[in-house]
Amino acid sequence: MTTREQIVALHLKGMTYGEIKYATGLSRGTIGGHLARWRKAEGVDPGRINERAWTGTEEGELAKMYLAGAAVDVIAKNLGRTPKAIQSRISIMRSEDRMAPAREADDYAPARSFVVRQRSADAKFQVALAEAFMRGDHLNQGMRLAA
Repeated sequence: MTTREQIVALHLKGMTYGEIKYATGLSRGTIGGHLARWRKAEGVDPGRINERAWTGTEEGELAKMYLAGAAVDVIAKNLGRTPKAIQSRISIMRSEDRMAPAREADDYAPARSFVVRQRSADAKFQVALAEAFMRGDHLNQGMRLAA
């Protein structure tokens, strides 16, 4: 087996450039060069340099967790990927109709929305601030009016 065949085989198993470098002792540049020539000869999409191929199992887990409402950060940690990789794969899967949107209109839980939670917290703060103002908490002790 030639060096290029070995590199391609490891890449097709889903190994990253760093993992291939560790396994073969070759530099990233050498690995990249071999894979670039292989891609050109085979007509394979170049993809990203450190991209690890998605398996069907990983995509299934991603879809299951995403549709269950898990946060992207949690999904990324569970799958050993970056949040950006998770967002990109979700976008690809949805564009190819392999995954439905996470929430339907009647399924949406407003309490989970960041904006709704923030507005609620702001309203509570404003009420507490108004109550403190009415009590005179903003005044020095000597300036407060007797009730």
